[in-house]
Amino acid sequence: TQINGIRVPPINALLDLVDWDEVNAKAIPAFLHGDMSPENIIYDTENNKFVLIDWRDRFGNDLYVGDVYYDLCKLDHAFLVNGEVVREQRYSVNLEGDAAEVEVHFRSNLLDARKALRSFCEKNELDFGHVRLLTALTLLNISSVHSDKKFNRFLFLYGKLLLAEVMDE
Repeated sequence: TQINGIRVPPINALLDLVDWDEVNAKAIPAFLHGDMSPENIIYDTENNKFVLIDWRDRFGNDLYVGDVYYDLCKLDHAFLVNGEVVREQRYSVNLEGDAAEVEVHFRSNLLDARKALRSFCEKNELDFGHVRLLTALTLLNISSVHSDKKFNRFLFLYGKLLLAEVMDE
């Protein structure tokens, strides 16, 4: 299979390359938002602070504690595939035989925010490569939950492409 001209292994082979013990070992337990995205961050001008909205009610079976990397990957995911792009269908997916092309409109301010996220991770000794891995896995994980089959296909192929890139490094 090729995605955007890049040979990508089958999904099962890619998932077999993931070091799941390392994924678990890198987890950093913390109070969790669960759906971190720019659309869930509001600036309160009266109190001069940021406020998070739309909190996830649990992480697995836990009501309060999750993995810091999960919130970071959800933020990274939203920088790459944000709500506005989804609502306006500013993405495309084309299949032809065993080749696929995926495109998504990137907003320059969100790409700048992604660079800031990378810098934040580096300054705080967090592994941005791990964030990227979890971002790819998150895209794959959510690629079957939407009613729009074209969007699901896009998420699956884009997630697969990102996972192949991370695993190739």
